[in-house]
Amino acid sequence: MKLLVLLTAFLLSHYLPGISRLRSFGWYRWWAQKVIQWVPVRSGELLVLLIVGLPTLLISVLLNVLVGDNHLLQLLVSTLVVAWCLGPDSVRAEVTALQDKARAARQDDSQDDVPSQLLQGREPVTQRFSIAEFNEVDRITQATLERWFAVFFWFLVLGIPGALLYRLTERLSRFDVPESVRQAAATLKLVLEYPVSWLMVIALAVVSDFEKIWEIKKRYLNWDNIRHLQQKFLYQSMEFAVANCLGSDDPECRVSLLERTTRLTWRMLVVWFVVLSLLVIAGF
Repeated sequence: MKLLVLLTAFLLSHYLPGISRLRSFGWYRWWAQKVIQWVPVRSGELLVLLIVGLPTLLISVLLNVLVGDNHLLQLLVSTLVVAWCLGPDSVRAEVTALQDKARAARQDDSQDDVPSQLLQGREPVTQRFSIAEFNEVDRITQATLERWFAVFFWFLVLGIPGALLYRLTERLSRFDVPESVRQAAATLKLVLEYPVSWLMVIALAVVSDFEKIWEIKKRYLNWDNIRHLQQKFLYQSMEFAVANCLGSDDPECRVSLLERTTRLTWRMLVVWFVVLSLLVIAGF
């Protein structure tokens, strides 16, 4: 049933843009502020536990009691919760905003191209791109991680509590809260995202060039990077793939890096759904 929930929630989120107006986190911002105000402790970790954990637990228990053993209601409620968690904004909105920004930058002609080999910490590529273009690739990659893949992964692992846990943690890390709370929320967010990042890179390798992406990825297979939850491998792999047109149906690379990134993330999502479908068929 989880596969059907994810597909339905994704289609609702993608093809009904008006649904974003229903993704209000005002109540959650109010709750976070009140907990910080009422609870005398200053421990960021404890405050995050209360701010994120209590709503996740209460909402999950309440929904479980309401739907009971009714499978149709379980499907409906799970779909609505996941669709709500695929926010607050859609990836499409992020892409549109970046496209508008890129058009304005081209009109101003304010960005100078630099050899990609000179960009510190980035993989060498076959073409020349501006730092701003690589930053756009990273933003789309991060948006798909936060909007799609992390929510899908934790829903599959923990159900409704998992989807709520990730989204509420991600939102808290962006609120105007004390630094100790923000840092604790950001750390929890990294912990939740780290396994998802590896699965995204595997999907990227499948839809592009497995050997080349693996060469980038295996450099981060060490304890130091794992201990610090480094996600550079995800962003560097995506930059390398789109800059070199890996897995592209446009061999002459005539489309922009932004368009290539969008196409690759869609193909990565398809890989996830195909794998899930095979697991369902296999009886898992």
